[in-house]
Amino acid sequence: MIVRQSTEVLEEARRLIGSGRAADALPSLTSLLGKKADHHGALVLLGQCLEALGRFGDAVNVYDRAIAALPGHALASTRRSLLLWRRDNGPPPASQAGDSSRPVISCTTLGRNGRFGNQLMQYAVTTLLAQVHNCEARFPDWIGRDLFGCCEPFPQIALPRRTEAELDLAAALAGPASSDYTNIDLVGYFVEQSATQLLPLRDQFRSLFEPVAAALQRANAAEKHVRQFGKTLVALHLRRGDFGTYGPDRFWVAPETWYQRWLAALWPELDDPVLYVASDDPDIVKAFQEYSPLCAADLQAPQPGAEWLEDFFILTRADALAISNSTFSAVAALLNKHCKVFSRPDRKRAVLRSYNPWDSAITDA
Repeated sequence: MIVRQSTEVLEEARRLIGSGRAADALPSLTSLLGKKADHHGALVLLGQCLEALGRFGDAVNVYDRAIAALPGHALASTRRSLLLWRRDNGPPPASQAGDSSRPVISCTTLGRNGRFGNQLMQYAVTTLLAQVHNCEARFPDWIGRDLFGCCEPFPQIALPRRTEAELDLAAALAGPASSDYTNIDLVGYFVEQSATQLLPLRDQFRSLFEPVAAALQRANAAEKHVRQFGKTLVALHLRRGDFGTYGPDRFWVAPETWYQRWLAALWPELDDPVLYVASDDPDIVKAFQEYSPLCAADLQAPQPGAEWLEDFFILTRADALAISNSTFSAVAALLNKHCKVFSRPDRKRAVLRSYNPWDSAITDA
């Protein structure tokens, strides 16, 4: 009975927010949260209500509660990022006007399915498919507008959904242009695909993610600071946070010992190396103290809403890179143009192994 009532409350709140009556949704959501303070769905909708009412600080606080209640869910993180980035850096580029005469490929789940690395893959695949098939790409609001100037039109009408499983990505990206890929709404994460399918479009892929001035300034400042401590930038990414413990789950965690063994073998071969450790767990840096590592805490104060930004850009500029079982660092590796050593965790062999980012699956399940 309680579940049914909760579902009804959430559905009614969505309807009210969608019709411009956010204030009318507040009482029922507040009542539901009074019974279950960590109800993730109610928290996300309450945040959206507060946004609609212009109460942005309150909305951020509610989104923080939603993230704590269900860390792996993307929408609360997306909305929090947008509110905080725009508070400090101003509005994003205006969205382009749509061309009603052109066919469309949209991805309306962008910003909802998956965090930053996943979102970059969804945006890239949708945009590249639109280019190949002479379509207009359309997306909802997301952090890429602010970081990379991605200002495609917003979706205007609901389109038939086409899931990742129904898509032969290699054939679709190879062309020729086909109406089979027009006027559809793509749904998927596109992280279990092989980057080999994207290789012919590598330059186009990378060109999508050139940072705007505010993001570029932070990227350049971070790299400059780290490189003053050595010539060869070695970067590790160790994903913890919302990932599960090492085991059969796809969100498995590679232990620090794999990275320690990799570093011990590689370090003596490098010219004046400096180590940077990117992680959502600040304590992980202690495992590498013998290398005097740097981390985000050693850089300028993080940008609220994009606290991970310097980590990401350092990964894209490293000379030797060891990623984790995470799309965040896997996409950073795809964007890294001059790295000489790429390694990733191999669960079967329990080691970090060398790999070519553009001739491998995006992530290893």
